Amino acid sequence: MTRARTTASELSLVAAKGDLLAGTAAGTQAALTVGSNNTVLTADSSTATGLKWAAASGGKVLQMVSTNTLTTTTINTTTYTDITNMTLNITPTSATSKILVLVTLPFYAERNATMMGGSVQLLRDATIINRLQNQGYGDGSGSAVYVAAATGVAIMSVFGFSFIDSPATTSTTTYKLQGRYWSTGTGATSVWGNAGTGGSSLTLMEIGA
Repeated sequence: MTRARTTASELSLVAAKGDLLAGTAAGTQAALTVGSNNTVLTADSSTATGLKWAAASGGKVLQMVSTNTLTTTTINTTTYTDITNMTLNITPTSATSKILVLVTLPFYAERNATMMGGSVQLLRDATIINRLQNQGYGDGSGSAVYVAAATGVAIMSVFGFSFIDSPATTSTTTYKLQGRYWSTGTGATSVWGNAGTGGSSLTLMEIGA
């Protein structure tokens, strides 16, 4: 099979490195100027050449930010309270992107009386988007980690979870974790992050639509 040589008129259409020749109709062609770095060639019938350069998408990780800490936060209240160093910002590159949130958060608590536990929630800016909290215990407010005993109650655990969020924005968005102690009382202690079981981490990944 022989290949026709590129003619002088065809070569004259090429003006810079990376330019492509594309058919525009039967027997006619035009140059497609090279796209920006990291863009991909995409079919688009609305353009003169039927092609265009576009940002890569389709389930790919577009960016990742993460924070890790050995800092502990003591929370001995039933009110949800910010956990130190567990706040992270991300600026999505597209409003159609998803944000995958990955959390590892050690937890320790003790109380010199019956029943205790703790719960954690994830916020996007001021909106609660996920809460690890069972229902139906004691006052009905629930606890994700829970234990009951006659006296000298203690528990050590790790909150580990993932959550997929759709912020629908390209503005800087803040994600943070809050914790709370389920039941205050004699000798109540609630420690979040590190807590003798290792550090905490919060990771955000932007996933292309």
